[in-house]
Amino acid sequence: MSTALSFKLWQVYLFHIIAAFLVYLCVEITAEKLPNQAGYAYLMLMFFKIGAFVLIFQESVFAKEHLLKVESVALVVPLFLFLIIEAIAVARLLNSK
Repeated sequence: MSTALSFKLWQVYLFHIIAAFLVYLCVEITAEKLPNQAGYAYLMLMFFKIGAFVLIFQESVFAKEHLLKVESVALVVPLFLFLIIEAIAVARLLNSK
């Protein structure tokens, strides 16, 4: 039995791929110019990323009053997957500087 999601899952993954790349790039640039502020830049970019996600997907994801459990899991898995990848990459970057 297949459940149709109210959003396109590939768009969620594409958003996270692009956002993770941009976050890493911005943190790397900040670490070059202002190494003591790179951690704060990462934190600020996480808030921007969440805000951008809400703005981009508000029609398809947040229009429904209640999401199905499958839809909730489909949103949370890529979020945590890319959050872990970003955190590891940024930690390695900051430790190397």
